[in-house]
Amino acid sequence: MTWADFRIGFLEKYFLDSVKQDKEAEFLALQQGNMSVQEYVNKFEHLARYYSQAITEEWRCFKFERGLKHELKKVITPMIERRFSVLVEQANSA
Repeated sequence: MTWADFRIGFLEKYFLDSVKQDKEAEFLALQQGNMSVQEYVNKFEHLARYYSQAITEEWRCFKFERGLKHELKKVITPMIERRFSVLVEQANSA
């Protein structure tokens, strides 16, 4: 059994559909707000697990950028970085 198969089976058995849908909605609406960049990264990565669609690296970066505070978004977006780890580093240092 692969990790992906185990994960799917586990979620289907132990998580109600309504809980999965709530987590997915929370992910889609996630904004940095008053969180530090690291807190936002942690919450982003935690909630991304519940997203039901395939996540490409480019989409992940786009979604992450859209949730950043306006001040950070102004600095980060023009860099057009599409590697999530590099994008996180840039946000932490901005």
